[in-house]
This record gives sequence, structure tokens and C-alpha cells, in this order.
Amino acid sequence: MGKIKTKHIHQSESLFPILDNERRWETKGIFSEHYLQIRLRESHYWPKDDYARPIYDFVSELWKKRYVGLGKGNEETTRREFLEKILEKLGLSFYSNLGLPESERAQTPDYLLFEDEDTKNRVFNEDNEVKYQSAIGLMEAKKVHHPLDQVSKKETPGRFPHQQMKDYLSQATNKTGEAYFRWGILSNGNV
Repeated sequence: MGKIKTKHIHQSESLFPILDNERRWETKGIFSEHYLQIRLRESHYWPKDDYARPIYDFVSELWKKRYVGLGKGNEETTRREFLEKILEKLGLSFYSNLGLPESERAQTPDYLLFEDEDTKNRVFNEDNEVKYQSAIGLMEAKKVHHPLDQVSKKETPGRFPHQQMKDYLSQATNKTGEAYFRWGILSNGNV
């Protein structure tokens, strides 16, 4: 699949301006430009600007304050000082490093995501299977600037980060083989 890079400058429509106030995204054959520009915006899942703008502003400010230190840090720095703060701002709750309950091999996603703190509290004392059943998705983090389309050299040697996420999603199943999730987030924190 080919690499698609798009620059789009309709700033007034955008919730994606980067530090230089250009709207950019990169996709590797996953989404078409038409989907990102038109169809996604028409989806009932797409948030309205009055809801998303404060969150976007929070993320932008946090990035501006910390991008130098994040670039010098490791994955743990990206997680604690950036990604977790965003998850909290979004109102999501999470477990860190909770192994897959029925995995053929030991696999541990960075985050198991919950819709809210009440859901997490309700299953806090339960076994991992109940926690996974109650969660809404997974998240895997990499350090800032870690290329998500290249084989990892240190963190997961010989594996692409997207393969790691794919493995988590395919292995996150209950005893009958039914998948807990249909989606996950892979992020290096880059804005």
C-alpha cells in the first residue's frame, strides 16, 4: 500500500491544526483522503467542535509545554507526561500493563481503556477476564518520535508497532474465542 501524505489548509474547519497551524495527516493506505475530509465529519461519531475544541486546546498546550522533554524521554515519559493526561481529560479510565486473560503467549498491552472511572471501580477486584469484558478498547504507546511504521529495535525487537497492536486485538478474546474489542489506539504521542 502506498504512502499518502496530505496537507489541507482549511483552518476554520479543522480540529487538526499543528503547531505551525497547518492541518496535516498521514495515512498508509488505511483511510482515503475523501474519508478523512468528508465522510468522517458526517459520522455521528465525530464530535462537534464545541465539545472537541477544549480537548484539542488542552492537548496542543500540553504538547507546546512538553515536546522538548518528551522528545528526550522514553516511552514511560510519553505515557505518564502526555498520553495519560489526555486520557484523563477525555474522561477515560485505564489499567496499565494488564496482561491478556486468555492469550496463548504472555502479552501485555500498555493500557486497557474504560469508559469511565465508575466502570473501572466496579470491576477493580475482579479477574482479568471480567476487566477485559468491561473495557472499551486497548492502547499501545511508544515514545515520542518512535516511527510507527518501522520495526522496533529496542522496545519490541523485530516487530512493527502496528503488528503488536494487531496481535493484542486478535489475542484479546474470551474462552470461546470471541474478541473483546474491535479497535485499539497505537500512539507515539506525536501531535
